[in-house]
Amino acid sequence: MSRFVPDPADSRLFLTLEECLQVLSDVADGWVNFTRHALPHALPVRCHVEGPDLVLRTDTTGVERLLDAAVVAVEADVTDPVSGTGWRVVVIGPTERRDSALHLHPVEVTGHRLPAPRVA
Repeated sequence: MSRFVPDPADSRLFLTLEECLQVLSDVADGWVNFTRHALPHALPVRCHVEGPDLVLRTDTTGVERLLDAAVVAVEADVTDPVSGTGWRVVVIGPTERRDSALHLHPVEVTGHRLPAPRVA
């Protein structure tokens, strides 16, 4: 499927590939990051895991056409407003437009746990 890249900074804070796919299957939206005319852009997307792909849908007209065959990064995260804990997953890979949606073929997946903020 894809290459999982753990964060070497703190092994207790990274998610396994299986955990990344599980938390992605539990979230409905995220951000697609791409470049256009050498400038970075980020747009909200709805996403879900479908087989080996991450399927992206957006309400912005023409984005599927713009991002067809592009290499993009999709970021999804959840943070608990009370505890401050959560997770963040980033999936990088090329897209293919099919059935009025973008299918992202993961090449690289990273995931991190967000620990509770330190109280000073």
